[in-house]
Amino acid sequence: MAKLPTIRISKADRKEYTRLSRNTKSKIRRTKKNYGIDLESEIPVPDIDTFKTRKEFNEWKELQKSFTNRANTEYQFVKNEYDVVASKRELYHIERDTKQAQRIADKKIQEQKDRPVFHDGEQVGTVGDRSMYMKESDVTGIHRPKNFDFSKVRNRRRLEDIKESMSKRKEERYYDERNKIMLDNFIANLEGHFGSDSDELTNLLKTINPDDFYGLYQSNFYVFDFNLWDSEGNMITDDGDMDGQIIAMLDVVKKYKESDYGS
Repeated sequence: MAKLPTIRISKADRKEYTRLSRNTKSKIRRTKKNYGIDLESEIPVPDIDTFKTRKEFNEWKELQKSFTNRANTEYQFVKNEYDVVASKRELYHIERDTKQAQRIADKKIQEQKDRPVFHDGEQVGTVGDRSMYMKESDVTGIHRPKNFDFSKVRNRRRLEDIKESMSKRKEERYYDERNKIMLDNFIANLEGHFGSDSDELTNLLKTINPDDFYGLYQSNFYVFDFNLWDSEGNMITDDGDMDGQIIAMLDVVKKYKESDYGS
């Protein structure tokens, strides 16, 4: 590979270096004073005589121009009344991710609300019908993210939590992972409380897609319900028939497995 030519510093180079370094240092000081953010180590201003090649010098010049450009939202900052500071780019990404997370949540909520609900083998309505007397998030198990409002963020840790949460929830796989955790927990409850008595049921549940299990859970919440267990780990039923409750769950799962959806 050809060796890059060494740089010959001209008067024009020194004049431009002086202008760019002055603008950069001024913004660094302003940012530290107004927002408490020190960018000195992030945006270096080396002595002009330390540049070895024209390419290296040109790259440095582009960095300074980008840094001082008002259109570069990465280095444009905002502070709210709680003295929480964030770049405009960071806030834009959180707002964008929040809107995407809301769209996915709306889709998932509607999917659940449209599901039929069964009791003793008969359809008694839809999941959405329960929203008339319960909170929608309690009915569907899905919480729609609130609109992002930076003015209400009280500390930097809270901002980071929101950013991380929206980054996850903007992806549909967030619900895939959540449903898998739910199914794993349900199976663990059965195995822990009933041991080998629940083997047939748990073995079938382990073959079901977590999303499909969540659908079964919503359509048959009279049968599948974490609230069926009390604080002592005992299953609660109207007649105290724990074996009957296992059989009822097994019946639902078998019918699903025999259907076109479970095959």
